[in-house]
Amino acid sequence: MEKDTETSTQPTVSFSELPKETQDLVRKAQLKHKISEQYHQQYFGDTPSVNGVHVYGRMLVSVRGNIYQSNDPDFDWETPADFLVSYLKSSFGDLWLEEELAKDYREMHEVAKWYTKGVPNLEENASDRWGKPNGKALSLLHLAYDLFVLESVDQLPDFILNRLRNKQNFNGSRYELFVFATLIRAGFTLEHSDEKSGKNGRVPECLAIHTETNQKVYIEAKTRNVKNVLGSSQGKSKKIRLYDKLKDAMQKNVDGPYLIFVDVNHPNMKAEKGHREFEKLRSEYRKLEKSHKESMPNLVCFTNIPFHYGANGTSPGSNMIGFMIPRYPKYKMLNKVLQELDSSLNKYDYLPKEFQESSEHADRILDNVKA
Repeated sequence: MEKDTETSTQPTVSFSELPKETQDLVRKAQLKHKISEQYHQQYFGDTPSVNGVHVYGRMLVSVRGNIYQSNDPDFDWETPADFLVSYLKSSFGDLWLEEELAKDYREMHEVAKWYTKGVPNLEENASDRWGKPNGKALSLLHLAYDLFVLESVDQLPDFILNRLRNKQNFNGSRYELFVFATLIRAGFTLEHSDEKSGKNGRVPECLAIHTETNQKVYIEAKTRNVKNVLGSSQGKSKKIRLYDKLKDAMQKNVDGPYLIFVDVNHPNMKAEKGHREFEKLRSEYRKLEKSHKESMPNLVCFTNIPFHYGANGTSPGSNMIGFMIPRYPKYKMLNKVLQELDSSLNKYDYLPKEFQESSEHADRILDNVKA
């Protein structure tokens, strides 16, 4: 026997029927969200925010479900820079850092050197959170922030930190981390190469998938070695010879669009025609075009991030980005991918200055409108 059942429905109210105060609150919340999203995308791309909350008088920050707080009972975090320094210590290991700091300065790992010269600079300028730190402090903060970006999206495998802790590997592994964070900021997810696959040395760093377009691209990262810079034990500072790096990158096994990133590791580089060092880069690139005409990648991106060259009390030179886009790459790729990468690279200078920075920015905008 079938039984008739009555279904009850809740009365609905249209937005226009809500009290004016409620409508105003909803509109304000929507506008705040829009302003906040636009600000975050403009300066930080597709990265998570550094969000902190006070609990029982202490600032707590969540990173993919892990809760961080200052381990100093007499000092609480006031800015993201405070958090990033502590986060870096936790990521590398407090004991590891203590052991490095106990060494003679010349024998320290590069991260310990940055910590020694950078943290005092941050403390001296703690009242000016919008000021520009010195080169060592910037190197420290950007390293920590890149790690934060990767961990926040579950893209930080153990091998990255293990390579970073190795003094001899630091130059190359630091640049790889920079490239990975750049890709995430541009809206990619990463599939890191399996170093135990038996093809180590012949596979690129990773396969990157652009979330919006589903475009897949292979990624390789190379950097110039300079003796006594970033832990390198060899390399001449005045000779910019990158063709061998490019040639090695072309030996990787790829079967799709391919992006090669190369860091020049130079104290002062400008992407301008006629600039001596930049013309040398163009010359090295032309060698690649001549020798690999039928198998060119989709992009050779030259970068120069000279934070570490900044003297103890000064800021470093400006970043340099140079796109070399072959006319006839072996594989086709969507132009949007290059546009997103260019935008992401130009955001690299920005570091969060406030907890909930995008939300705080939106509040200030709305307060000014109200006033």
